Formats: sequence, C-alpha cells, structure tokens
Amino acid sequence: MPTTPRRASRLTHRVRAVLGRRAGRGRPTQAIPLSTPKAAPEARHLATEAVEAYEAGLSGLAWERFDGVPPQVWARRAMTAYVRSGLVHDRERVLADLRALADDPGFELKPRAWYEALGPVYALGESDLARALFRRLDAEVSSRDVVGERTREARDWMRDWIESAPTSASAPAVGTGAVSFAVLTYAHPGRRRASANIGDHVQSLASLGHLVRHSGATFGGDKELAEALTELQERVPERLRVDGTAVQVKVIAAPRDASAYAEIPPGTWTLAFGWYMHALFDVRYGFPFHRNLLPLFVSFHCNKRDLMTPEAVDYLRQYGPIGCRDWTTVDLLLSMGVPAFFSGCLTTTVSAVFPDQDKRPGRRAPVAYVDVPAEDVPRNGTVYKHSRDTIRTTSFADNLRDAATLLDTYRSTHRSLVTSRLHAYLPARSLGLEVDFVPKNLSDPRFEGLAGIDDQEFDAIRTQITDLLEQMTTAILTGAGESDVYALWRTLTADRVREAEARRAALVPTADGGFATPSVVGGTVVGAETAHDEDRPSAVDEIVVPVGADDAATTTSQVCDLLIGLAEHAQRPLRVTLLGAGVSGVDLETLRPLASPSLAIRTVETDGATVHDVLALGELLPDVDRAVLLPPGAVVHRDPGGLFDLDLGGHAFAAPTAVRRGRTSGFGVIEAAALRLMSDTRRSTELRRVAYGAHTFDFDAFEVDVLVLDLATMRTTGFAATTLERAGAYRLELREALHLQAGPDRGVVPAEWAVDSRLLRPVEGAALSYGR
Repeated sequence: MPTTPRRASRLTHRVRAVLGRRAGRGRPTQAIPLSTPKAAPEARHLATEAVEAYEAGLSGLAWERFDGVPPQVWARRAMTAYVRSGLVHDRERVLADLRALADDPGFELKPRAWYEALGPVYALGESDLARALFRRLDAEVSSRDVVGERTREARDWMRDWIESAPTSASAPAVGTGAVSFAVLTYAHPGRRRASANIGDHVQSLASLGHLVRHSGATFGGDKELAEALTELQERVPERLRVDGTAVQVKVIAAPRDASAYAEIPPGTWTLAFGWYMHALFDVRYGFPFHRNLLPLFVSFHCNKRDLMTPEAVDYLRQYGPIGCRDWTTVDLLLSMGVPAFFSGCLTTTVSAVFPDQDKRPGRRAPVAYVDVPAEDVPRNGTVYKHSRDTIRTTSFADNLRDAATLLDTYRSTHRSLVTSRLHAYLPARSLGLEVDFVPKNLSDPRFEGLAGIDDQEFDAIRTQITDLLEQMTTAILTGAGESDVYALWRTLTADRVREAEARRAALVPTADGGFATPSVVGGTVVGAETAHDEDRPSAVDEIVVPVGADDAATTTSQVCDLLIGLAEHAQRPLRVTLLGAGVSGVDLETLRPLASPSLAIRTVETDGATVHDVLALGELLPDVDRAVLLPPGAVVHRDPGGLFDLDLGGHAFAAPTAVRRGRTSGFGVIEAAALRLMSDTRRSTELRRVAYGAHTFDFDAFEVDVLVLDLATMRTTGFAATTLERAGAYRLELREALHLQAGPDRGVVPAEWAVDSRLLRPVEGAALSYGR
C-alpha cells in the first residue's frame, strides 16, 4: 500500500532537510551531557533516567546518569538503582556514601529506602555498615504510626539475621564416636525468599528418611529438630529399617541459601538436594556452602547462570559426581566438565517414613486437586494448595510434621490425585496413589526424566536412590573418614556417570521439519546504481535492512530515518539493501532523493520470513562477502565504517553482548525457546541436549538487531543449511537460532552499537538509537 500524500509530504520534507545538511546546514541531534553541574530539577530528571536505565538492565548507563546527583535526590528517589548500579561500578564510593547517610542523624528517609540500601550491603558481607543501616531502618519503623506491612515484616525478619555475618564460623566439634549432620532448611535473610512451599519440606522429609531408617541412630543437637527426627524414626516401617551400631547424631539446622551465616562444627555431613537456589537480595548466591559442610549431592537441580561461578563449578567437581534430579541438569553439568548422573527425585522415596497402610480409600473416595486451576476442578473436587505465607513463619520441624500430615491425608482420604506440583506428583506415587500430573508446561526443564514415566521406571529411581544412600549413610554413621566416604561415593556412582556421558555422546538430533532456504523473487535499484570509492574501487560497504510485512507507511518512515542517519554520518560509500518479503510496501519514491553516488539503494524481495532471510543471507546475496545488518527503526549517530573493518576472528558473525537484566544468559535464550514448545517434550528435550552438547554452560547472550555478517564464511561452512534446519525443527526465532548455532563463538560488536528500544533519547556516545 503506498504512503498517503500527507505522510509522503512530511517524509519528503525530512529528506530535503538532510540533503541540505549534506551541504553543511542544520545540526545533529544532541545527547544530554553527563558531567555538567546539576540543578535540582535536572538532578531529579537524571535520577529518573537512571532508574529507567537500571530497570532496562543498563547499570553502566544508570551509574553515569547519577554522576553529580546529590544524596538528597538519589537516596529519596532512586535508592535501589543508585546502590545496585554503584556497587557494580564503584563499590567503595557507594559504601562510603551509605556510611555517611547512616551516620547523619539529621538525614531523614522513609523506612523502605533504608531497607533497599540494607539488603545488598548485607549480602556482600559488609556487616558493620549493614547493622548501622538496620538501626536507621528500625528507628524509622518504630517512630512512625503508619508503615507499610511488608516493610515492617522485613524489619522484624532481619532482626533475627542482622548480627550474623557470612564468615563460615565453626561451632565446637562433636565428641568422639558421634556424627555431625546438617539438615538444610529454607530460612533466608530475605523474608520473601524463604520458602512458602510445603513441597520443599516434602523433599526434606524424604531425604531424612534415609537417615532415620538406621535404627541405631539417636538424635541430639538442635532440640526441636532432634525431636522431629526421632518421631520420623518411629514411623519407618519394620521392613525398611536398617540395623546398625548405636551412634549419636548431632543434628544442626543450616539455611541452604545462606549456610555461611551459620555456626557449624567441622566435618558436618549433609544431603544437598533440590532446586538451587535463591539469591541473597539478588546480589549473590550463598554457594559454595559453609566451609565445614561435607555435601553429598543427590537429586540436585540447577539452571541458573549466576549460581555457576567458577568457584561453584570447582566446588561441584570437588564433591562430585553430582546426582541430578533431572536429565537437564545432568547435561548442563557434563557440559562444564562436572561428573554427573541421573538420580531422579528424592521424593520418590518418601514412603520410607510412612507406616504400611492396612486399608486404602475406596472408589467413592474423592479425588484431590493440588494446585490445579479452578476451572479444571469439578464442583465436588477437594482442593489443596502447597504454598502459603505461614510456612515461612512456622518452624522447620513443624513444617516437616505438616508435610507428613498432608501426605497422610492424601493417601488416607483420596482415591487419586490431580496436581501441577512435582512434589505432590512424585510423593503421592511413592505412597501408592494414582496421580494425574498436569503441570503448566511439560517442557519445564525440571521434568525431564520424571514426567511420563511408567511404574517400572519410577520404581527404578526409588530403588537406586535407596540403595545408594543406604550404603553412604552406613559409612557415615559408622565413622568412616571424609576421604573414604567420597571414595565410596565415586565407586558407587561410576557406572552411572559413564552411562550419562555415553548418552550425551550418542545424541543424534532428529531435527525434522527444518525451514527451506528462501528465494529471491524480485528487486529493483533506487537512484544511483553503484557506489564507488576511489581508494577502494572493488569494495562497497553493504548495509542490509530486513523489511518484514509491516505497515507500509511505518516501514517507509523507519527506513527513511535510517537512511537519513547513514547519509549524514557515513564517511565511505554505502549500498543499502532493503531485503525481505515486505519491501514491496516501501514507498521507493520517497526514498529516491536520498540515493547518490555515495549512497546506493536497492531492494531484494524474498519469499521468506525475516528469520529465514537473515540466516540465508549468504545465499540471497551471492555478490556480497560482508554485510552489516541494521534495523529499519534505528537512527544512526556515527559512521558505520568501523563495523566493516571489525575483526571477526574467523567467526561467521559478530553481535553486541546483551546487557539487559534477564537477557544475559545464552542458555537462557535457548531455554525460553524450549519452554515455548510446551507439550512437545520430544523437541524441547532434544533442543536442550543439542545446546548442552554443543556449548559449555553458560555464555554471554547477545542481541541481533545489529549484526556484522561474514557472508563468505557463512557460504563456505554451510551456515544457512544447518541453522535453518534447526530453526525450523525447534521453531526458533532469529536470536534463538543464532544462539543455538554459535553459542559463544562469535565476534563482538562494540557496545555503542547496541540498540535498546526502551530508551527514549540518544545516549551520549551511542552509535544508534530508536526513532519515535
């Protein structure tokens, strides 16, 4: 559809303006300077911009915007953004600023602002400053009649934590002949990060079954916890008890996510299991564990990049092999060189602490619905929910009891169960119930190897975990030394690790349903046919602008904005190729005045979608060996010549590294694609396996709005065929397909060429911004 006359008139006016600026008239768009003194209104304005940049994940830009903004502004209007961006870019300055605020009795802040400063400081182990900030928080909350409920709760919660520091302090060693054993709890210094899910305590219940089965063990230490374990020991069916030498077990409660804040005796054993873990105030993870803990990793799940620091990976190697709850975690760890095997979930063994049942509910017993959408529950259905806030404020021992009571209710009251919860599905099967597992997304990485298994596969998981932990717990309770226990662990798991490694090596992707290579179906030249450079007569810098089937007027406007910027700033001749199925909607007459001997414009119409066109660009443009991909909505503020001179290091392309929060994990990009496959679990499982088989977890994610493409390399390596096949087989978008294909093997486009459409004005020094 052609552009309307009124719209064409406005575009033509802008084109004429840039032609005039070519002759030296007009002035370029100016970015806001960052280093001038700030008047109060400007300081408030820049603080607002800093918050916007921080929330977009651009912490560096946020910190620049704060330059010169006084505490009276950032502390009251932008405490979170100031503290968190500053701790990354100038930690000592931020700590000094916060000390000054905490020590100034005349500086008033709302309680929430003190708490926003307190959390990150506490997580970083700056304990003295954290206590000073807590005193200010406490005083403000205590002096006010009206305080937000969450802020008051957070103050009260932190009171129990504030004197602790992450020093991995030692408690006195246990006596000769006794064993020290830590039970990992779900306490957390951030109130909303402590577990509110009784399913976590179901996991703990199952894990402790492997300890309390040993009838010779008696429990001391933490009184409340010891009493709970003694009660569990009495529940173990006679047929599952393990006789052995009498031994005193000193039990210790250690917070899984913050174990370094506890005092733990040297040589304390623990079972490490479950989904790891919740960050400390979104600053860092409390992993590795406390230095005095000796972990056995079984039923372990992780897919978080920030947890897998080099230190954490070395720690897992040290205490491996790692028994994984799901195959996703197995493949992830193997990709990093951590020995791992599939153990399955501990909750398959929870029946060890449930006495044998004489009578089961009959056919008329109701069905239990556990965390199932209301519309899927019949009128007479009995509904249960596994999450509630009171779990956070209930003692760990009482939560264990409540978990046992809940499972007892399921098996004594209901003939079957329907649930979306993994830790209702597996423990209910362990107790003999019929279960219909209906999660929100079957492609969730936690479920690989656990969902859709038959009774034989379920029993194999339960038996293998039980046999493995029986031998390990026996060794620990009989006083075997650390080196002997881990040697036994490696021996018992060696075959399983070899099986996991063989499975990884044997993957042959089916990858059916790939995309076909698109074809060129038409094209035209706009204005000057060829651009020449006297010093580079055979070289023309090629800009490719993908044009999808968008609104014609909008596309024309966006392309016009891009061409105007190129015409103003390019120092070398360019050819701009508008490529895609939507080029026929662009009003070429509006663009024609911009064509010149130094700016050639052509269109190449294809029959593919944008993702197909970009992946197959080497085939679609056989006359081009290198191209720069720019989005039609971008406004250029710098000469793009440096992109054409960029050293790609032999890679097929270069892309700018992602900086936005939530978008920095390369495997996270692939994971999003796998989750989108929903019930197509064969493809989602295979996609993850292909990714973990090809790349080491994890790598920096990148953006694809701006790309530098070595089309010659793409042609010689068969880049298009492989990538299009995978993109079609797994229904990938362009960003996902390139992450799967290349992983970390790419060049890096300078950060100034990164595009973020959420920033409404040019960033000082940036090469690109978005138009209106």
